Amino acid sequence: MDSREQVEKAKQLINENNLKEAENILSAIDDKYAVFELARIKQIQGNDNEAERKYKKVLDIDPHYDKADLELARIYHRQRRTDLAMKYYKKFTDKIKDNADVYKEIGRLYESLGDLQSAVSSIGKASALYPDDIMTSFELGIAYREAGNDKESINVFKKLLSKDIIKNDKFLYNKALNEYEI
Repeated sequence: MDSREQVEKAKQLINENNLKEAENILSAIDDKYAVFELARIKQIQGNDNEAERKYKKVLDIDPHYDKADLELARIYHRQRRTDLAMKYYKKFTDKIKDNADVYKEIGRLYESLGDLQSAVSSIGKASALYPDDIMTSFELGIAYREAGNDKESINVFKKLLSKDIIKNDKFLYNKALNEYEI
């Protein structure tokens, strides 16, 4: 079995929560994919410091490995190390420009910092990438409202209320109507 097959086997074991066996397989391989999966194991085990070290090792091996940038951003975001989180989110979005979920994460980070205009901008990018995503539209409408832009918030919720998927789902309709009325 070559190293790629071993890494794939280890990923399967990780998904089955057989972390020790996966770690044994990965420890014998010294490439970015194996080190990345070892970092994931450390993260699952709650050892962010070791995961951080391993993700940085991945970036030493391949500075363009965007998944390591993203995972570092997420670790720093959880740890409220916002400058580092923003640095690694930026590195990721410089490489991958079409990941709506990441733009929503960035928007939430900006919200937590009280930078509501930047939050709107980031969530707006996510919404532009996936304009039919209902939950992103909800987040955008709420972000506009929190930023004091009631007119844009109303427009987002009016648009949501006109969609068939919202009209046909009582919960979503009531949620959108409630946000619209706020």
